[in-house]
Formats: sequence, C-alpha cells, structure tokens
Amino acid sequence: MVDFYAEVIEPARQLEAELGLPGGFLERLEQEDDWSFVVKTHALIEAAVAHALVARTGLNEAQEFFARLELSNNKTGKLALSESLGLLNSEERKFIRSLSETRNFFVHDVKNVGVDLRTYFGGLSRDKRKHLAASFCYVDFSKTEIAVTDAEALKRLETEPKQAMWSTAIYVAALLQLQIDTTRAKRLVTEYKLQISEP
Repeated sequence: MVDFYAEVIEPARQLEAELGLPGGFLERLEQEDDWSFVVKTHALIEAAVAHALVARTGLNEAQEFFARLELSNNKTGKLALSESLGLLNSEERKFIRSLSETRNFFVHDVKNVGVDLRTYFGGLSRDKRKHLAASFCYVDFSKTEIAVTDAEALKRLETEPKQAMWSTAIYVAALLQLQIDTTRAKRLVTEYKLQISEP
C-alpha cells in the first residue's frame, strides 16, 4: 500500500526550503492556534503560487511583480494567471479562493483572533459549509485514495477543520513544487538539445 502522505510531504518540504522557510514549518503549522494557522497557511500558499509563476514563466526579474499580485482575483490575480498557465486545476483554485475568504474573515477584525475554525464554520449556512467542505476537505492522508465523499468532507469540516485544511494545503504545496520541478526539467531538456544541435 502506498503511503500517500510520505509521497506528498517530500515535494512540499522541498518547496518549504525553496521559499526559505525553516525546516519543519509545514508540520508545525498543524499545531498552531486556528488564527495563526489560517494566516500562515495563506501566506505559505500565496508565496508558493508566486514562486511557481516565476518558475513557469522563467521571469526571475518579475519575482516582486508576481508576489504583489492579489492572490485570489479571478481576472487579474495569481489564480487567474495560474489557470492560464496550467499550474492549478479548478479544485486547487477553489481551495485557494476559500482559504483567502477564510483568512479575510480572521484578519479583518481583531476580535476574530480568538475564534476557532469549528465555531466559524458552524456559524455558516449548510450550503456554505458544503461548499467549504468540498474546498478544504478533499484530501485525507489516512485514506489510500485521495478523494473523500461529500458526506465525509462535511463531517471533517465540522469535526477536524484544521487538520483537513492542513492536509489539502500540503497537497497543493506539493503539486506546485512538482509543477516547478517539471518546468525546470523541460527547460533543461531544451537547453541540452540546443547544445547538442549547435555546430
């Protein structure tokens, strides 16, 4: 049986290192209080998307430009560009948009610093919870397959939201790193072919 977590955590740790984060940052995220978890996870994903955009385009000099783009803007932000370049699929973009929305709730009113995720999600309508469950809970490292059913996702959102969000964040981080690695490999192949074809 494949240990899905072991496979996913390695590229996620590579991304952690490339972003200049201290070793173990990803694992420690899960131990944070809910406010810190949401803010730090959002910062991680935002930096990861910008890093992947730089790698995909090869525009290292545009690193600050990509970093300053709004993350979740569907027309002119990092997610719109990521979709155009094939970096993120619809599920991954949905996760990031929902993460941005949750982060905005937590940071735009200082009183929310003590709110926990169960309370926050519990106060939303059932339709909204179902939407967020589909966004946040589609990866479960305890299962042998990636996907979970809608009912399982909703239950996870209600009982272990931070763990569910953390699993999906690690998965998205790993996918971004794999995209970066693929881009670099393709570029290297092109360079080798050009060198061989030179007279």
